[in-house]
Order: sequence, then C-alpha cells, then structure tokens
Amino acid sequence: MSDQGNKVILVSLSGYSSEKIGILRGLIADRVALFCVVGRDCEIWHDVMDELCVGDGTDPVDMLTTWHPDEPIEDVIEFAKTCSVENDDGVRIIEV
Repeated sequence: MSDQGNKVILVSLSGYSSEKIGILRGLIADRVALFCVVGRDCEIWHDVMDELCVGDGTDPVDMLTTWHPDEPIEDVIEFAKTCSVENDDGVRIIEV
C-alpha cells in the first residue's frame, strides 16, 4: 500500500464502514508512525485504528493516532508536518 510518507492523513469523504478495515490494516503493515483522520466519521476511523493497534495486547503497534473533527485539511497537514516521529519521511494524504 505504501506510496511514501510514514505520516498519513486519511480524509474521510464517505465515512467509515467495516469494508474499509483493509485500508487501516495496510497502514499498520506499512509501519505508519502518525495516523491523522479528518472528515466524516473521523472519530470512528480513529477508534478502529486504535483497536487494531492494541489488538489483544500481546504485540501492540506503536502508532500515534489523532482525529480532527471540523478542522480544515490545511490545519491537519500543518499539524502532521510539524509532528515529530522517528524516521520522518513525509506526509501522505489518502482520500476515502
């Protein structure tokens, strides 16, 4: 799934549904360090990602997750750019 950037902003245009869980699993497989979500159902996207990262607790994934209801995408991009993560290789934007 990787295009570039270990900081991801997911822009939810259509909202969350369980059929989209593969997107989140792909980001975990890509070892994303920062996951920001903005748009429709952003809180749900965030909570599902957190649950996937914790799993059963035996091997949690280290990922910073944030949600940004009612924030302009430009502000979320600026937040992601300034957020410090290990091996920062840029911000990737995914529209769903």
